[in-house]
Amino acid sequence: MQAAVVPSLEEKHGYRVVWTDSWPSGGAPLAQLIHELYCALDLGGPPASAAPLDALDLAIDLADQRSERPILIYLDQLEQTLYAGRDPAELDALLEAVDHLARRPTLDLHVVLALREDYLGRFRDRARRYKRLLEHSSRLGPLTVREMTSAVCRAAQGGEPPRRWPEDAVRALMLQVRVPGQASSEDAEVQAVFGQIDAQEAPRRRDERLPHPRAAPDSPPRGLQGVLQGICGLRALARPCPLV
Repeated sequence: MQAAVVPSLEEKHGYRVVWTDSWPSGGAPLAQLIHELYCALDLGGPPASAAPLDALDLAIDLADQRSERPILIYLDQLEQTLYAGRDPAELDALLEAVDHLARRPTLDLHVVLALREDYLGRFRDRARRYKRLLEHSSRLGPLTVREMTSAVCRAAQGGEPPRRWPEDAVRALMLQVRVPGQASSEDAEVQAVFGQIDAQEAPRRRDERLPHPRAAPDSPPRGLQGVLQGICGLRALARPCPLV
């Protein structure tokens, strides 16, 4: 989503994107959503006296008046709101607000919720009152070396300026972050925690060529430091594969 889908929606379809992936403890998720919405859409600050749902409606109404471009609200890593010690009422308030947005009579507002698969059961239990939020879902399973290689090369070609990276070099990098114990082949799965590559930023680097990596070892390097050394210039993000 972050590396390919969202940038494509912005560049090719003119989407205005409101995106957040950090839900720190001590802060109300709904208040953070409202803040991000006003900031991303350049609306200033929300009215101090407005109720949360009214502030959301006002933001969308103002944004619609300014432009007919569609809006995508992308809330990532929502599992953080389910961590131990978090107030359950905080997530309940956020879900109520998202459901409120989903019920607005507009075709140009889209909301995406993403979280780790191992938190899906708890999330569904908490969101069971909001059937609209659970009607459309898809699982982003582990990607293979072949799939990740193709995705990175496509992202590089779609960058500004476009770059052509040799598939064999990218493939060798992906082999270094495959799941331990799997064969050194294109069908091996990429480790979710290390395998999500920041393909959105990588194509914008100045170097035209992708540094040629070492030959892929029989066993993938262990530990974050080994992975960072193995990908030779590409930036690894230690994020789990989200469920959208």
